[in-house]
Amino acid sequence: MNEQELITPEISREGLAALLERYALGPLETVESLDTAGGTLLVNGDLAIRCSAQSAMLRKEALIYRRLALLPDVPAPEVLAFDTRRDLLPCDALILRHLPGVVGSTVWATMDSLQREQISEELGRICGMIHSLPWSVYGGLVPEELHELRSARWNDIVMQKVVHVYEQASQRGLLSRRVLDAFATTVSDSDSIIATPELPVLTHNDLGMWNVLLRQEGARWHITAVLGWEAALTADPAWEFAALWSVPINAYPLPDYFMHGYKERHLPPTDLHIRQRLYRTIYHLEQALQLSERPHADSQIMSIHLTAIERLLTPH
Repeated sequence: MNEQELITPEISREGLAALLERYALGPLETVESLDTAGGTLLVNGDLAIRCSAQSAMLRKEALIYRRLALLPDVPAPEVLAFDTRRDLLPCDALILRHLPGVVGSTVWATMDSLQREQISEELGRICGMIHSLPWSVYGGLVPEELHELRSARWNDIVMQKVVHVYEQASQRGLLSRRVLDAFATTVSDSDSIIATPELPVLTHNDLGMWNVLLRQEGARWHITAVLGWEAALTADPAWEFAALWSVPINAYPLPDYFMHGYKERHLPPTDLHIRQRLYRTIYHLEQALQLSERPHADSQIMSIHLTAIERLLTPH
C-alpha cells in the first residue's frame, strides 16, 4: 500500500508511521478502525490510537489512565504516549496499549444470573478501589474543561450545577413552576449535606455495561477495562451513584452485587440515600437539558428523565 494513502480523511499512513517512529513503537504494519466514527485506530494489533481535535478530552483520558496505573488491581489501558504537537497528524493522539474484549452491553443479555452477579461484584470492587485513590480538589480534571469548575469546596461545584440547570430548565420551559420550586426547596434543605462531603475521589458517572470491556475465559467473564470517562470528575463519592441505575431500560450492574463488591474496597458514602436523591435530581436535569438541545432526541428517554425528576421531588 502506498505510504501516502489516507487512513481517514485527516490521517495519512505516512503521518501515522512517523508518529510510531517518534515514540519507538515499531513500523506501521496494519491499521483498522475500532469505532464507526474513526476516532480510535487499532494499529499493529496491539496499539489503540485515539485521535481528536478536542485536546481536553484526550488530556483528561490520559490523566485518568495514568492515575489508575497506580492501582494494580484496576484494569485500565496503559498510556504509551500522548502527542499534542500536531505536526504529523492534524489532531492530538493518545496512544494506548490495546486491551482485547467485547463491550459488556453487547453480551449482558446473553449471560446467566451467576455471570451477571460475578461481573457486577467485580465492577463494584473496581469502583471501590478507584474511590480509594485521593485527589486534591473537586471538579474538572484538566484546566481545558472550561465548563467544569475546580475548587477545594464541593459546595462550589454543586451550586454551579444547580444554578445552571435551574436557569436553563426555567428558560426552556422544561419543568413546571411547581417542580422548579420543589427543586429549589430540596437544594435549600440539603445545605448541610452539600457542605459536608467526603474527600474528593474520581467518579466515572456513566458506569453502565456499555462502558465496560469484558473477556471470556471458559464459563467466566472478566473485566479487562472500564472505558468512557467523558463525564468523569473528582467529587463526593456519592456523586457516582447519581447516574447508576437511573434509566431502567439500560444495562447496569446488579445493585446488590455491585454494592457488595464496592464495600469490600471502600466504605459506602455517608448519608448515601439522602445525597443520592439530590445528586440524582441534578443528574436527570442535566440529561433532560442535553436531550432538549437535540433535534431528534429519544422521547422515551426524555420521558424517563422528566418522570424521575417529578418522582424525586415529590414528598413521600
